[in-house]
Amino acid sequence: MTRDQEHPKDPERPKNPDPPQPPNAPEPPVPDIEPPGGDREVPDEDVRPEHPRPEPPG
Repeated sequence: MTRDQEHPKDPERPKNPDPPQPPNAPEPPVPDIEPPGGDREVPDEDVRPEHPRPEPPG
């Protein structure tokens, strides 16, 4: 028995040489636990270590 007989080709289904990739393939996997510091779900206004907000005079 050949592979073609076991799995006949379906003319309606195009042959995909590459396996289906998840939608978040280009992004690294996000861990379920929050990183130390809790900088997840925090607005950019509150967390800006590179550009601290200048304090108002007085």
